[in-house]
Amino acid sequence: HSDGHPHGAGTHTHATLDPSAGWRSMFVMGFAGGMVPSPSALVVLLGAIALGRTWLGVILVIAYGLGMALSLVAAGFLLLRVRARLDRYLDTSRGARAAHLMVRAPLVTAVLVIAGGVWIAARAAIQIG
Repeated sequence: HSDGHPHGAGTHTHATLDPSAGWRSMFVMGFAGGMVPSPSALVVLLGAIALGRTWLGVILVIAYGLGMALSLVAAGFLLLRVRARLDRYLDTSRGARAAHLMVRAPLVTAVLVIAGGVWIAARAAIQIG
């Protein structure tokens, strides 16, 4: 939406995206993300080399990358389609409450990740000591 509208106490606007640019950028990002080498692809390639089947390893790594790229592109397209519905939902009173909670989501996620890391480190320290 380009017009200002309220969510709780304040009024703000949502940035609008050109739908064609969104589709194009989602495709490019998904393709680029799928083509980035991953540790598991390296393991497959090294295993194939160890077995004397280098070309099989190369083909498997390419297939893995293409599959990842297609998965990321499909997820991006799905998110673009859901975006309009999400915007309409956020304009409702129930959606405003959800938007208010979503603002805190990054902080909650960060606290959970840090707590998990501290827990794992503490367990490791106990096992070592």
